[in-house]
Amino acid sequence: MGAIDNITALTNNKTLNFKSSAALTVPNVENVGEATIKVQSETTFTVFTNEAKANITVDKDATLSLPGTANAGMIVNKGTLNNANGFTNNGTIDNFGTLAVTTTFTNSGKIIARGLHGEELQAKIAEAVK
Repeated sequence: MGAIDNITALTNNKTLNFKSSAALTVPNVENVGEATIKVQSETTFTVFTNEAKANITVDKDATLSLPGTANAGMIVNKGTLNNANGFTNNGTIDNFGTLAVTTTFTNSGKIIARGLHGEELQAKIAEAVK
């Protein structure tokens, strides 16, 4: 067992880097103020809040899963960003990698599509932001 196995809540208010040879699962992560999280490996935040001025960067060969989370800040994805039911985005996601969305929400939380990939997903997003 690594030290991360004992974490029940984590608040970041400066800089936090996640890099591990094994997949990491971190419960109850709060990224506050102008804090930065850099994800460099396979990482899952089981409950997550990214405040308005906070940001996350997902490196090219990394994966970040954000089930049941709220983003009000900035996420720059160069790797893979997964979200699942319960993800609410009121911030900005700049995607330069893979964005795997299982349920798509508008900013008001209304479900507008499920299970879309590739061109279908891009078309639905373009339609929603008109």
